[in-house]
Amino acid sequence: MSGLPTGDEGDWVIGAFTPAGALWVENEDQDDVAYAINVSTVSVVKTLVLSPAMPAFDFTYADGYLWGLDDLVLYQINLSTGGVTRHDLPSLSPAPSGDEFNAAWTYANGDLGFVDEEAAYSVRISGVSTGTFAATVYPDPVFGGGADGTSCQPPITTTVDDASTNRAWTTGGETTGASAYDTATLPQASPPPTGTVTYNFFTNGTCTNPVATTSTVTLSNGAAPDSATSASFRQWRCSAPSLTTRPAAAPGATTRRPGRLLTTPPP
Repeated sequence: MSGLPTGDEGDWVIGAFTPAGALWVENEDQDDVAYAINVSTVSVVKTLVLSPAMPAFDFTYADGYLWGLDDLVLYQINLSTGGVTRHDLPSLSPAPSGDEFNAAWTYANGDLGFVDEEAAYSVRISGVSTGTFAATVYPDPVFGGGADGTSCQPPITTTVDDASTNRAWTTGGETTGASAYDTATLPQASPPPTGTVTYNFFTNGTCTNPVATTSTVTLSNGAAPDSATSASFRQWRCSAPSLTTRPAAAPGATTRRPGRLLTTPPP
C-alpha cells in the first residue's frame, strides 16, 4: 500500500476507525509510528510519529484520541501531535501485570473495553471523557488464540421536515417557498442520555462551512427536540450530540478467533 513502509511487513494487528472514516493502524514491530489510511483510495493520508512509543497490541477511538492498554497502563494518543500520555491504573489490580491486551473496543457510552487472549477476564474503563479513569475487571473465557475487538455504535438519524405539513422532505419533494426544520433521533438507551444537540444551518446548498446559524436544543428524556424553523432552499445538518450523560453501554463487544465467536457480556 502506498505510504506504508516497505521491506519487512511485520504484523499489522493494531487498528481502529475514527468517526471521520480514517483507519488508523500501527505495526506491533514498530510501536512509535501510526498511519491513517483512506480506505476509499487505499492509501496512507497521514503518518504520525508517536512520542513516547505506544506498546499496546490494539487501540480504540474515543473522545478524540486513540487508547491502548498494556500491562497496568492506559495509553492515550493525540492524533494531532503524536503525543502519548500514560495513565497508571492501580484499580486494575488484582489483575496480574504483564498482560498484553490485544483486543480493544469502545462501548456506546464511551467506556473502553479490553481483552487479553491469554487472560481469564476483560477490562472496562470508565471516566474517559473526564479523565477520571476507573477500571473494572470482569471474568471472561480464555481465548488461547488470536483475539480482536471492534466497536459498533448505532448512528444518529436526521430528517428535514416541512414546517407546514410536518412531513419529511425527500429529494425533489421540497415545496417552493416553504420553511423547514431539522429533526434528530438518538439511539434508545437506559438510562436516557442528557445533554444537548446542535443543528447547523447552511445557506450554500452544500452543507459545508461556513455555518450560517446554529440551533442548540437540550435533550428531554433522551430525545432531541426539533431545530428552529428556517426558510426554504437552505440546508440543516445535525452535528454530533454533546452529552452530559452518555447512553448506556450497548450489550457487549464482539471478539473473534478462528472457529469461535464470543461476546463479552455487559455488567
